[in-house]
Amino acid sequence: MSLDGLGRLKGNPGNNSHEPGLVFLAPLSNVYGRWLQVQCLKAKPVSEGDFTQFRVLGRGGFGLVYGCMRKTTGHLYAMKTMDRRRVKMKKAGDLCWNERIILGRINSPFIVCLKYAFISKTELFLVMDLMLGGDLSFWLSKKKRFTRDETKYHAGRIFLALRHMHRHRIVYRCDHLQFFAAYF
Repeated sequence: MSLDGLGRLKGNPGNNSHEPGLVFLAPLSNVYGRWLQVQCLKAKPVSEGDFTQFRVLGRGGFGLVYGCMRKTTGHLYAMKTMDRRRVKMKKAGDLCWNERIILGRINSPFIVCLKYAFISKTELFLVMDLMLGGDLSFWLSKKKRFTRDETKYHAGRIFLALRHMHRHRIVYRCDHLQFFAAYF
């Protein structure tokens, strides 16, 4: 028996003539091949063409937020697009860059986290977690009033989000309810 170019042992697994101490790794070769494919995909730069855009989820000061799906994985995300001319016109380049840096530092189930960031000739893109449950203001407008247990639940989630940001030395100064996402 000998090793092939991928680190797998070549030989007949039913043949007992191999040297003692060596293990036949053929069943792992499919897993290793899949791992290599994933690593190649991770190393490839991400672009707008890697996503299928769906409907508009919202509007911002510089562009739109779309629902989207990564073509290679099928995962759903929210894609925030920002018009580069509008960003430059409003002199908000630092604001957009800070948003990208902060979202890239955060990793919490209670906060929308950045998954991918890239640019095209005309737009900036931030691809983030998709929160299908809506935001807190939506649920508050729908229910008019939360029960005591619902209030505790939402207050706890907001507290955990703020604590996570505090631990990363991020100051959150916006008190708009629409920026608090909810899972339902």
